[in-house]
Amino acid sequence: LERLAEYYGRQKKYPTRVIVFRDDVSEGQFDQVLIHELPQIRAAFQSLKNCKPKLTIAICGKRHHARFYPTRTQDADRTSNAKAGTVVDRGVTAIYDFDFYLQAHAGLQGTVRATHYTVIYDEAKMAADEIQQGTNDLSYLWARATKSVSLVPPAFHADRACERGRA
Repeated sequence: LERLAEYYGRQKKYPTRVIVFRDDVSEGQFDQVLIHELPQIRAAFQSLKNCKPKLTIAICGKRHHARFYPTRTQDADRTSNAKAGTVVDRGVTAIYDFDFYLQAHAGLQGTVRATHYTVIYDEAKMAADEIQQGTNDLSYLWARATKSVSLVPPAFHADRACERGRA
């Protein structure tokens, strides 16, 4: 509600689409997000007058064992990893789910681990290219870095806030 009010205060209207990037959710907990968190987000929208954005929920995962290597030398960066912005959405992804791997960042050392994004709810009916490009573009908005980061910044901020709360 606070973020929606802030948006309204600056734009004088509510957003038409809201994308929630959720981190630290295992595949077995996807249903729990839809059962518990989705109704709360919907209730927040309904509590505000004329706030009816289309909602998309994407789960971000870094704890996986998939690694991607370029097959041609011209597709590699200086550390022999795939170039920043590489998207893998065929072959190793789920058959029936809307998921993709995005390697948004360049590796400093060793093999880069791409982030696995799974879209579990999509009212906006976003095209795969649209959400993949948007997610990659968001990866450049981390204020403390001059390049892209591995995890989309809204999830990165939430993760850091949780760490501070635990400390």
